[in-house]
Amino acid sequence: MIKPVKRKPKPKFSGIILIGNGPSILDYNFGKEIDKFKEIIRFNKYVISNFEKHIGTRTDIWVRNAVLNLKRDNKSFKKIFIFAERANKRFITSDNCALLINSSILDEVKKYEIKKRLSTGLNFILWMTKKQNKKIIIHGFDFFGENTPSSKHYFSEQSRICKVKEHSGITEKKIIEDLIKEKKVMWLSQFLDDIRKEEIRRKKQKVKEGRCINRPS
Repeated sequence: MIKPVKRKPKPKFSGIILIGNGPSILDYNFGKEIDKFKEIIRFNKYVISNFEKHIGTRTDIWVRNAVLNLKRDNKSFKKIFIFAERANKRFITSDNCALLINSSILDEVKKYEIKKRLSTGLNFILWMTKKQNKKIIIHGFDFFGENTPSSKHYFSEQSRICKVKEHSGITEKKIIEDLIKEKKVMWLSQFLDDIRKEEIRRKKQKVKEGRCINRPS
């Protein structure tokens, strides 16, 4: 007996979504919605196991910092982007790796008084806004305690909760707010709210059209 081939469901949302590692991830059960995106991008030490209902199950693109000693199965990703302070061939460990230099995005942030190193997540968001015209959907970026308790990551143990000193949450929050005003970036929660409102509008429109058709002439 020939077993039927299981086909992966087509993504409902054509765009990409960037999933940060902030602890606010645990406040939402958006896992199924996240898996509906065409491409899912995650960062550095992300963890999926035991968090599927919050963050989904797929990772299409992995973005990591060269400074961190991180090891994963590179072949499981469509693409791997590695941020580094300078070009170094040793960072390229497989054919699907691409090296991005942090300084390449400085022109976009000169107007901000940046005194600390930008996070990997914000570096990539800025890089993506330069590479495509479509709005980027983001989720789980908490600005290192500016909006939430001081937990560093959603997967951090309670004993390891701490304030992040190497990044400026206030500055990164301001940059994201400006990108949202420029309609380059949108929060996942707002994206999903807009979809629900549109679905309600279409249902009402169909009901209205049905009444017009059934109305006696």
